[in-house]
Amino acid sequence: LAQVGGAQCPLYCQCHRLRKKLVMSGRPALNVAVMAAWLAKSEGRDKLGRTVQYFARFLNGYLAEMVKKDASFKGAHEKAVALQGAFATARRTDRIGKELNSMPALVKALKAGDWPEVVHKVSLTTFLMIDRYAWLCQAKLVKQDHKPIIKRALKFLTLSWTIMLVRHIRTYLKLSSSLTNDAASAQKASEEITAKKWEIFKHILCVVQGVHISGMYEHHDMLAGVCGMYTSFDDAMKQYPKA
Repeated sequence: LAQVGGAQCPLYCQCHRLRKKLVMSGRPALNVAVMAAWLAKSEGRDKLGRTVQYFARFLNGYLAEMVKKDASFKGAHEKAVALQGAFATARRTDRIGKELNSMPALVKALKAGDWPEVVHKVSLTTFLMIDRYAWLCQAKLVKQDHKPIIKRALKFLTLSWTIMLVRHIRTYLKLSSSLTNDAASAQKASEEITAKKWEIFKHILCVVQGVHISGMYEHHDMLAGVCGMYTSFDDAMKQYPKA
């Protein structure tokens, strides 16, 4: 990444930040035992699987372009499509019942009158419920094409990402305007602002990948794949085992 985009490349900077954060947090180095513990977590397994899924999407887009120039790439392209589909189906199966996790947070947001959070949780829950119906269609338990249903579900997921992006921007602006001259407070606020900047960057990528995979605005699988790999691995790192 440093050679491709230079030291100022956002993806390179974020990868370097994640590596530094991992080392500075005192977490164990990656080995077989740590990897097993990482994969033992449902969320860790899901986010790592999503990283591979979006890598396959990137390959899908790249090889589709290569097939236009050289038909010998057709076999590799078909394998990339199959890999992407296999991980998508596996993750869809693993998400069964996950919509129940957002219910307590939704009730809490309703009681607090936090309407942006309410819309976010409703969008996320709606995505999961429609995704469940798509799974039934994909499993041939319901006679209906699952592909348009999946795209409909992903529109709600993209909406939830967009809401989170707006909320992160608002929080960033609020933090920026509340800086003080106190050294200790300024240092803490600076760290929070930096973290919020990366959250904004991440959710911009989420929206970019979301509008493509949902069919709202299709651009290219390579771009969606790169965005998805970054956002997925960032989420996966949050599940990395602690010492």
